[in-house]
Amino acid sequence: MMERRDNIQSTLQVTPVTKPSLMLSDQVRSVLAAARNTAAVDQRIVQVSVPVAALDPVQWLREQDADIKIFWEARDDQFFTAALGEADQLIAQGNDAFPVLKAQVNERLEEAQEGVRYYGGIRFDQAGTPEWPVAGNFCFVLPRFELQGHDGQFFLCCNLIPGEDMHREEELLAALAGIQFSTHKLRGEVPLPIARHDSPNESGWRGMIQEALKMIRNGHPLEKVVLARKVEFSFTEAFDKFLLFKLLREATPNCFHFYFQVQDAYVFLGAPPERLYRRNGRAIFSEAVAGTGMRDDINAKDIELGHRLLLSDKDQHEHAFVRRSIEQVFRAICTDITMDKAPSLMNLNIGRHLRSKFHGMLRPSISDVDILQALPPTSAVGGHPKKEAMETIRQLESFDRGWYAGPIGWMSNEAAEFAVAIRSGLATDRKLALYSGAGIVEGSKPVDEWQEIEQKIGDFIKALGLDQRRAKY
Repeated sequence: MMERRDNIQSTLQVTPVTKPSLMLSDQVRSVLAAARNTAAVDQRIVQVSVPVAALDPVQWLREQDADIKIFWEARDDQFFTAALGEADQLIAQGNDAFPVLKAQVNERLEEAQEGVRYYGGIRFDQAGTPEWPVAGNFCFVLPRFELQGHDGQFFLCCNLIPGEDMHREEELLAALAGIQFSTHKLRGEVPLPIARHDSPNESGWRGMIQEALKMIRNGHPLEKVVLARKVEFSFTEAFDKFLLFKLLREATPNCFHFYFQVQDAYVFLGAPPERLYRRNGRAIFSEAVAGTGMRDDINAKDIELGHRLLLSDKDQHEHAFVRRSIEQVFRAICTDITMDKAPSLMNLNIGRHLRSKFHGMLRPSISDVDILQALPPTSAVGGHPKKEAMETIRQLESFDRGWYAGPIGWMSNEAAEFAVAIRSGLATDRKLALYSGAGIVEGSKPVDEWQEIEQKIGDFIKALGLDQRRAKY
């Protein structure tokens, strides 16, 4: 388990305070008073926190009055944050986005208090068209307030940049006083959609797959490409995005969960199973996830389907590209590399994948931004070779992927974790666009790849109250 600044808090039961906003206000006043009494401008980020009683974090976030709302939940280490507001934001666009991000991260996090995290995402394709509603090639937010959960204990946190915030005391204290702590349960129903639009439709999909297979077979350098579909549902009325997210979260155990509302009325949300990487100090962990199979409620049949996936030449072939692409990056940025000798099964509620795990020690000069520039997109969401796969995606797909299939997660000075933003959707007032893709290699069949994507969006379909057979209109 990743070490954190709250290791002592995690091992000792901390008694929740009865007036968390009032207690946290006292800490905020103390930090800002110290900043005003210091001659030098203090740009070091400070996080103050108090223990609180357990809450439904999604319901808590829904009740708050803030333009920016973020939820992040790790797949397997009992950490979540429900965050609101903005203490700082990193954003840039253009060809020099990564150097800008690296400079900003170095400046902000180098002397930040341990545990301070920036949450955000990066576009799948840095050269893509700027149609995605979240502006810039990347966006990372240092939230103003966070409800954090660590191993079953809850903390209300406030992030401060004393040198910038020392003149905002009244504003910050008013925001703290306005935080709600209701014990109401989030209930209700997501309305049924009235229409569905597929981009591309089944005929267009067959054409895309056939075109990709023609390249793979006819001496083109392309060996694998992951092609995506967008499935857009329309509603007659506005729907509760937090309720949709809660239903999705309940339907997808053993997955990452994210909810990013960082611009206007757009919400990017998802439940990806795949970790891009996790860093703990200089140790880095990643995984190749590719090759998809079905599951069954009957145990004997489920075991048989798992064996079938492990023995599938087509899926092993697809998986091998991802293993090689991650291994190649690890050899460039790491020492002491270990990796699984063969893929194992990654079982989910709906479906399963082949997975191979990687571990290494980062070379001294390598930063999180270097990793984010080198590792994605892996062959699991792009293809192989990377350059030719990206060119093919730009040529054949009719929509901008935006953050879909890009890195999404958080980074701090001492640690970081990013998922691959698949199994995701973009929600607006009366529309929900779902994104999912399938790896195309020699042996792929358009009808099978169509059905694979239908399976992958099944978690959202379930959250919408629809089953697979009722998903078309």
